[in-house]
Amino acid sequence: MLIRGRLKTLNNVIHLLIYSKIKSGVYEALELDTANSSGAMYNYIWNLIWQLAKSPDQEQIDEYINIYRK
Repeated sequence: MLIRGRLKTLNNVIHLLIYSKIKSGVYEALELDTANSSGAMYNYIWNLIWQLAKSPDQEQIDEYINIYRK
């Protein structure tokens, strides 16, 4: 399953837009705001994953640049 998401702010509340690909050209949309428990949970999980992410070192950055240029 392929999932994409977006964040947007409406009336000072962060909204999470999550799109799950069902099949080619067909998506299921889920909109949550961080003011409710489900939206807050998704936001917490995202922030946790982001904090645990490691920045690439210079060698990896150079490798990415070479792949992109090809």
